[in-house]
Amino acid sequence: MKRVGIIGAGKVGVSLGIALFTSGPLRISGYFSRSLSSAAYGAERTNSACFKTLNELVEASDVILIATPDDAIEGVWRDLLQLNISGKILCHTAGSLSSSLFFDRTTNDVYAASMHPLLAFADKESGHASVGSAFFTLEGDEKAVAVFKDCLDAHNIAYKVMTSADKATYHLATAVMSNLVVAVSAMAFDLMEDVGFTEAEAKEALKPLATGNLAKIFDVGPAAALTGPVERCDMTTVRRHLDALARKGDEKEEALYRAASLILADIGEEKHEERPYDDLRRLLKGEEA
Repeated sequence: MKRVGIIGAGKVGVSLGIALFTSGPLRISGYFSRSLSSAAYGAERTNSACFKTLNELVEASDVILIATPDDAIEGVWRDLLQLNISGKILCHTAGSLSSSLFFDRTTNDVYAASMHPLLAFADKESGHASVGSAFFTLEGDEKAVAVFKDCLDAHNIAYKVMTSADKATYHLATAVMSNLVVAVSAMAFDLMEDVGFTEAEAKEALKPLATGNLAKIFDVGPAAALTGPVERCDMTTVRRHLDALARKGDEKEEALYRAASLILADIGEEKHEERPYDDLRRLLKGEEA
């Protein structure tokens, strides 16, 4: 059984510590954090040690998991390079960064990986409850990846092993599905406000539409779930939408509508080869005479 030391005692570090490393093949040795009180909290929740120095964590751990904000990971690695980390397994939890961040690891006899949960952690008090239902990705050195595969298998957690080169594109996909959905939602709320809806009324009106559409996307896939004026090549309705956006005068919202609708036109054309989408594309690109 290997011992895991976690650097960073925020939402991610504490949640993963509780969910993954209090049972199974990896067991937590303790926490180190810039905030001693945070490390103490993580240690208390996992019945482990609160390390006052980075070296204490290294000496007590076979596996070192860096769960700090992404921008801090390289600095932590540089600090670790000053210590005796020979034979250790290193891992970070950043979604867009790969294990290549751990430069000079071969000369230091270190094996490295990255492990990313597709999960928005609510807080460090309750975030662990959602870990078991999250999907994880792993990449890195085979020996390091194997350690975390065994851990996730023991907890019956789904995962995919990917290449280092694909991490940025993978993370882009997750950002589109989570963060960019917020942008589209904000646009819809803004438009509802323009026609007299309060935020509460907009939530009540749009929620069934949004939740039903998302459920259908994950049930049958994006193409089969697509409906609406773009799929139908309804030039009249799309033109009305564009006129409304022009009157509103928000260039960002208009650009978002045009760009997203052009993607929908591509999907529609794949579904309905008999429908002519060229005129609709010209309208969306602003090329209509």
